[in-house]
Amino acid sequence: LNDLTKAVELTPKNTKYIKKLAEIHIINGNFGDAEILYQKAINIEPREYSHQTDLLNAKKKTEDMEKINGKVKEAAWDDVETLSEQMLNTCLHFSHLKEIYINALFENVKIEKAIDYLKNKVFKLRKKFIHSYQNNKISFKNPLQLNPLSLPVCNSPVAM
Repeated sequence: LNDLTKAVELTPKNTKYIKKLAEIHIINGNFGDAEILYQKAINIEPREYSHQTDLLNAKKKTEDMEKINGKVKEAAWDDVETLSEQMLNTCLHFSHLKEIYINALFENVKIEKAIDYLKNKVFKLRKKFIHSYQNNKISFKNPLQLNPLSLPVCNSPVAM
């Protein structure tokens, strides 16, 4: 993320870098930042149709997240489960969304589905990280290799 941000700063009219950075923001759940970047790409290349489409998709994700938060406040857990499950397909590292989804599963008394999700999505990714560390693919001596924001995290009390 930092390298790509720097690349955008150094070449501010390179829409490929801008869009790649926006995609990373989408994966991490930073939809507002993605919208700003897609708008920047539109300003640079106003006739490029894909920039418009990407901006609309980012705005849709912002709306979907607002809808999910509204359903959480209403305790409409069936809707929360459905909406958050759909969003998790594109927002792979958005840990707050993972937490919302797991809470919805527990509220809907889908304990086994929640445990399967934790085992297969959250803990499996953590296991891959630990395996990489043990095989010296990741060294804590080089802090540039360890980006805690890219680690899949679930802050749910159930996961602890």
